[in-house]
Amino acid sequence: MVRALYVILSLFALMSCAQIGTLSGGSKDVDAPVVVNANVPNFSTNVTPTYIQLRFNEFVELKNPTETVRLIPNDAVVKATLKKKTVQVVLEGTLKPNTTYSLFFDGAIKDVTEGNDSLYRWVFSTGKDLDSGAQDFRIRDAYKGNAMSGVYVGLFDELTDQKPRYLGLSDSKGTLRLSYVAPGNYYMKAFVDVNKNGQVDAFEPQDGHFTSQTLGKDTLDFRISKPLDKVHVKHLKFIPPGMLRGHLPYGFDLNQIQLNGEKIDSYRPTADSICIFLKDPLATEVVLTTKVDTFSFNRTAKDQKAALIPKGTSLGKNNQWQFEVNDKISSIQNETAWEIRSVQDSLPIQIDSIRYNQNHVFLFFKAVKGEKLKLTLPNNAIQGTSGTYNPLSQLEFVYATEKELGNLLVKIDQSIKAGIVVVEFNGKEIDRSPCTEGQNLVFKGLLPGEYQLLLINDENNNGLWDPIDLEGNISAEPVKMYRKIPKLRANWDVQVSLE
Repeated sequence: MVRALYVILSLFALMSCAQIGTLSGGSKDVDAPVVVNANVPNFSTNVTPTYIQLRFNEFVELKNPTETVRLIPNDAVVKATLKKKTVQVVLEGTLKPNTTYSLFFDGAIKDVTEGNDSLYRWVFSTGKDLDSGAQDFRIRDAYKGNAMSGVYVGLFDELTDQKPRYLGLSDSKGTLRLSYVAPGNYYMKAFVDVNKNGQVDAFEPQDGHFTSQTLGKDTLDFRISKPLDKVHVKHLKFIPPGMLRGHLPYGFDLNQIQLNGEKIDSYRPTADSICIFLKDPLATEVVLTTKVDTFSFNRTAKDQKAALIPKGTSLGKNNQWQFEVNDKISSIQNETAWEIRSVQDSLPIQIDSIRYNQNHVFLFFKAVKGEKLKLTLPNNAIQGTSGTYNPLSQLEFVYATEKELGNLLVKIDQSIKAGIVVVEFNGKEIDRSPCTEGQNLVFKGLLPGEYQLLLINDENNNGLWDPIDLEGNISAEPVKMYRKIPKLRANWDVQVSLE
């Protein structure tokens, strides 16, 4: 027995010694490269370098130096090169006397093994002192109010300048501090540098303080929005067989638009969009022209024969439901063959009437309970002005009774003079209404769930939220987001006060 136990213990020891393990190379390097030597030390004064050479503690990678290495103020052109652990930046130009400069490496330098990087700033002055001016900024999305990282803030000598005298980048919290700035008055702008040219361009999302001001202790806010475009049609798309959709600025004169040389047949789905229908069913070319734009589309034989496809179903409630097709509707046919049934038990639901307008179909029906319903659309039930029809189609949608929906009661405080209340569900707008001080609004028939409200300060009373207007030097209209709305439940009324 003793001998057997000895053998078992010996085998166990051998097995323990023979276990396979993984060799470890030590802890992962999570630190960014560190400068260990420089020909111009950081925070140097009384220097006028023609180049700056930085040696790091490890091998590094220099990434996109033409975009990520900048001298602020930009009085010289920088050209950066890499050799092993050393980055050299040549300054081509004449540095101004008694000026503090910051050399920025914005994600340009990464270590070779782990890819760690950081924002490096190397500061020096051509005078005896470093400029001590500083300003804090906070960057937010103008409509949603979310903090925005990667947004540049620039200080400009003139309002019309595109290239800033000083430049900085917001962090993950949407905050930024510009420091080592010379005393004086500046125009201040924040912008998303879409084309990465280091300057603010008219098409880029931005905000600005349109009067010259001095640096101060208070944090300044910027609300970023894409500039208001009053003249261009955008994102125009041809949808066969004969429809175009795109963005059209609010207030755009429709008489300025022609389709194939004629006045357009159109409607506005929203205040800043357009849907245009082709009048000639045989046209092989689609050309839309305005005073400043021309859009051309080839319309193939296949496009001309494209079937009408029902889509874009909306929530069924109050015994009404709608969908749209991809052409202007000329007629509805074979209405008795249209059929709505319950998905659960396949029982038929009576259709009272079918109507249409533009490219939308409206169904009115009788249902007594909330459930998922299915519409069967027979072949050739809808004819478009291009002469094509729909194939046999089936659409499902959810119908809800009043007892399964809730109401949102919104009370407007006396301090709010005029605005627009927007109701959002799952991040999407589902309803809106103008409001004035002391008014009570009711949004009826809402699905149970969590909602958000936005209050737009409609300063120009056009019924829209307006982004930044560069022509008028007007920032985006203020928007306040109300996120802590009590959860809406079925057959409940939830009351909210907006202040």
